[in-house]
Amino acid sequence: CCEDRNPENRLGVACVEWTSPQSLLPPGLLLVDTPGLDAFGHDAHEELTLRQFLPMADLVLYVTSIRNPFKAPDLALVGALMENDQRALFVLSQCDVETDEVQGGRVRRTAEDKVARHLGRLNQDVKRHTSLPAFGVVAVSARRGQRGFATRAGAEWQSSNLDALVSRLAGLATDLESVAVSARVRR
Repeated sequence: CCEDRNPENRLGVACVEWTSPQSLLPPGLLLVDTPGLDAFGHDAHEELTLRQFLPMADLVLYVTSIRNPFKAPDLALVGALMENDQRALFVLSQCDVETDEVQGGRVRRTAEDKVARHLGRLNQDVKRHTSLPAFGVVAVSARRGQRGFATRAGAEWQSSNLDALVSRLAGLATDLESVAVSARVRR
């Protein structure tokens, strides 16, 4: 499923499904990785994501990097979500790249403070640009999660904040299930 082994999708791959017995996802929740919105020279990706995929999604797990938060394509995504009255969970990734800011041998601002500032800014942007039933913003570090995945108890795993993400996803899955049941009862 990479461009190197299947240039221009000559093999006609429409979907790649991956499962794992060690998955942290709540049962019944299916994640789909859509084409990117701001891939230079790939305008069809944006059209495919915004107009074909999003209208079918129950929930959008919007992942943005701490180094590249909210840009113009992001706002287009938010606008498309608002059109479809969908739910969203915003994930701020790569939080492990922040380091303490040191000046004159003293810590001027900790990495944790800097991540909190990024989270606050993303929360403000979400509130300012959307009227979505948002389930908040979660900051994560996949790198730390990967290093601590085997035990899921150590400091690396705890600092990854992936438990908080999984907990929010479980809450969303429950919420979506109750919405589906209510819709069936109304019909």
